Amino acid sequence: MGPISLYADHSWNQVNMIAKPLEKVDTKLDPAKEKDLEKIGVDLRNSLEKLKGAVAQNVVFDFLETDYIGLANGCYVPVVVQNGTWRLD
Repeated sequence: MGPISLYADHSWNQVNMIAKPLEKVDTKLDPAKEKDLEKIGVDLRNSLEKLKGAVAQNVVFDFLETDYIGLANGCYVPVVVQNGTWRLD
């Protein structure tokens, strides 16, 4: 096992969370056209706002139109990786 990287973890989460909404974008839209690009942006936002139960590396996200963070209070537990093991901090 290589070094632990939260940056890789967050990147994996972001790519996987945007993949589902991207699948719902109308493939006939042309992002080179300003009007189509605006429609793509609106469609992506609307799909993300409906994303529920998105399993990520270390949490499950539920987004709302009023909550783009998508994390419940207390969803993270502070931990420290020390000498290759995890411990609660």
